[in-house]
Amino acid sequence: GQWSTTTGCILVPAPAKEGSIEDHAWVLAQQLAVWVPGAQVRSDLLQRSKDEMSGKKAHHSALEQAQSPFLEQKMKNRSAREKRGFQLTSAGREFLRKAPHKPIYFVDDILTTGSTAKAAWKALKKPSYFECLVLAYRKQPSLFDILRS
Repeated sequence: GQWSTTTGCILVPAPAKEGSIEDHAWVLAQQLAVWVPGAQVRSDLLQRSKDEMSGKKAHHSALEQAQSPFLEQKMKNRSAREKRGFQLTSAGREFLRKAPHKPIYFVDDILTTGSTAKAAWKALKKPSYFECLVLAYRKQPSLFDILRS
């Protein structure tokens, strides 16, 4: 798609994990905003749902989690990823009320199954113009999945 520069587009980074404000998606959105005229980064529109924040995998040891910050995500199957949820913040509800037709670009660091982008699209009330911008696309199955089986 083309960047919408007539009314300004909105770059919505994937909400960071609990306890973090800035992560890969936020940094990527900030850098994109430098190059896209009229773009605004709005990291205040979405938050992880309470179910998502409390769904940490307790069966992985602290050592395993420290060795790979992506272990939790890699160990999830498609059905577990599809349970991911986001919810609108009060700022998100206000934004949708005032500017319901602004083009929204959801920004994330990696696209695997698309479930994160789908959850964001649903939380944002299925906007008519919604695209996902990612740094990397990882096809299934990954080498990690093959070696693990």
